[in-house]
Amino acid sequence: MATLPSQEDIPFSTHPYATLASLPQEVIDLITTHLTHQDLSPCLSVNQEWRTALTPSFWRVVRVVDETILDRFGTKETWGALCQNSRHIQVVETTDLGFLRFLACHRSLATNNLRELTLRLWEEEEEEEGGAQPKTQASPRDSSCSPDGDNLENPPKIAPARSFDVIAISHELSVSHAGYIVTDAASLLKMILRRNKTLRTLSLDEGCFRDTIKNINDDDNGKGDYDHFHDVFTTIPTACLERLEISFRGAPALSDHPSEREKEDPTKEFKRGAFFHKSYEPFLALKELVITGSYKKMGSVRQTFLIRCPNVEVLRIDQLDPYTIVTMPAFLRYACPKLSRLEWTRNTTNSDNAIAELLQASVSGWKVLRLPMMSRFGSLALEALMESVETLEELRIGGCGQLRKNAILDLLCSAKKLRRLESVADGERTEEIIELKLHAYEAYKEHVEGQMDRTWALGPSVEFLQLKLLGVPRPDVWYNQCGGRLLDLNEGMDVALRFEVQQWIYTQLGRLTGVQELVLGITDFDQENLTNYGVDPALSAILDDTFEELLAEHDMHLFHYSSLEFSLKSGLGLLGGLKELRVLDVRKTAHRIGVEELEWMHENWPKLEKVKGLMSERRWAVDRDDGLDVKAAVDAWMTAHPHGIGSSFYS
Repeated sequence: MATLPSQEDIPFSTHPYATLASLPQEVIDLITTHLTHQDLSPCLSVNQEWRTALTPSFWRVVRVVDETILDRFGTKETWGALCQNSRHIQVVETTDLGFLRFLACHRSLATNNLRELTLRLWEEEEEEEGGAQPKTQASPRDSSCSPDGDNLENPPKIAPARSFDVIAISHELSVSHAGYIVTDAASLLKMILRRNKTLRTLSLDEGCFRDTIKNINDDDNGKGDYDHFHDVFTTIPTACLERLEISFRGAPALSDHPSEREKEDPTKEFKRGAFFHKSYEPFLALKELVITGSYKKMGSVRQTFLIRCPNVEVLRIDQLDPYTIVTMPAFLRYACPKLSRLEWTRNTTNSDNAIAELLQASVSGWKVLRLPMMSRFGSLALEALMESVETLEELRIGGCGQLRKNAILDLLCSAKKLRRLESVADGERTEEIIELKLHAYEAYKEHVEGQMDRTWALGPSVEFLQLKLLGVPRPDVWYNQCGGRLLDLNEGMDVALRFEVQQWIYTQLGRLTGVQELVLGITDFDQENLTNYGVDPALSAILDDTFEELLAEHDMHLFHYSSLEFSLKSGLGLLGGLKELRVLDVRKTAHRIGVEELEWMHENWPKLEKVKGLMSERRWAVDRDDGLDVKAAVDAWMTAHPHGIGSSFYS
């Protein structure tokens, strides 16, 4: 009988298991991007083969944040490891000028392979009209990922007495360049940028644009401060840069609105800046631009760099001051014709007109708009938004304060390509926030009696829809809060149209055959807002429908009565085509989902995982005495279907 060969006898090329060293470096990189330094550290000690293969990945990312380079690499071993492996560094984040100086000047950096560079060097706000600003504390960051030989968990700190000569390191870092001692950020940054031609991501703050240099022959130690914003930007490599972030520390002044003269100046400044920047290569690979907290530091002169950004598609802004909001749109329209995505995190008290100007900054039309809560979002802003209705694929508005009733209906009837429509997120809702909402009764009357086609244009492309549907005649509801009956919310509506109105809405929703999440319930309140109204936030985790139906002491609208019923009797069967639906949200609404409806959902919505807000005792109902029986039956049905509601969970 033939004997099988041992593993040692099998040639490497035919070995059934590949060794780590046999994998291409590209494959190793794909694997190690999912591992932390803490994961990689013990791997380096397995054997020499693993150490050789994984060392480049181990040193790929280096962060020196909220500490100095000497705090992190303050021993002979750690300093030697840094110098020896610096050629592997590709991603850098630092708040330390000393580490920046090392990257720019140290002789051990034979090659320059940086792909991502993030610098946060601004320590103190400049003096504004209101006086000097307090020193800004850097936000806590993960500083446990800087290489320390083989171990990253507890890198040794600098001790008062040690054998390693830190003074020698400091001398090495205080290098001279072209007859000057480089002591500040801008010159160091320019040295790095000139050498790293393949940089893909660059993130800078205000501290990177100040260049203080001291002539080594100056006995009086004279030095000067300069704004090197344009110098830095003309040095940034253009070949591969895909993402650029500029961060200006300090909160915008709410009253810092531009004067009429300042509104006229930007065009002149931009023309002058365009002439200057046209002599430099454009950022052809740049797709994403991030600007944070300008506080008038992103003035019209600095904005002229946009002339070199013709391919920018994504603009992310956060807390821009009113001056920048007013001046930037004209620059964007002229310089960035491919702009199609705007993500606006927070805004100041911008006017309806200012919001409209920014929404008109896209020449080709917005595909994605993610907007914050805007108390002054009104008719002008909506009109500007509607200019992109044919291209719009995703819209999120965290709250709009001055829209006329049913203004959102114009969008629903026109946005054929819309995939996501979102409003207030959980935990963000306050009394001041106006959600995206639709008055069903008035829309129905306009369509049927007003000779206006109010048919929604939304269709199979919609994946997520969040909308507060109100204005449904509900004679079956006893508006009972806090033990007393509220005003008749059916006033002005013909209650005989109870089912006709709902069936018309169901018909519109029925076209959303690709929708996966349908949010028609009430989102959770902001915890601080609850406290301000005298509600203990600790109760929010245990609030059930019963409690919320009774809790309205401050008219906080914790419950929604004039909502869709989602009962078969009201026309639920018209939604049988929603085969992709996974989540239905009807929280805090007067829905009538019972066992009969759950059985229908089980058969017709096979992928339905859950119904948020399903359990209810129906204390709001005229026939509320049956509420406990309905709830018990629903509880029993859900207990018998623990994996989900749809039939696909049980096939």
